[in-house]
Amino acid sequence: MKIPNEIKMGGHTITVTIRRLEDNHGYFDAEKLQIHIDSASPESIQNETFIHEVIEAACFFAEIALPHPNIQSLGLLMAQAICDNQTKETA
Repeated sequence: MKIPNEIKMGGHTITVTIRRLEDNHGYFDAEKLQIHIDSASPESIQNETFIHEVIEAACFFAEIALPHPNIQSLGLLMAQAICDNQTKETA
């Protein structure tokens, strides 16, 4: 999966940055509308983290207090569904 530099959600633009993080795989900054992903994580973890943080952003905008274990599970399942089921363009 190619992680985009930004996404649109609920009329907002959320920037996505892949950079070295010290303490976690990634996070969503609701005040700055930014998703940060750890560049040192393997690609599969970066993909899962991106989807996880998109879910975090959706919960923020929808004012849904989803427990973190549920967000973890949804992120894992959605990342696999997206990454493992992409079709390749034919020439």
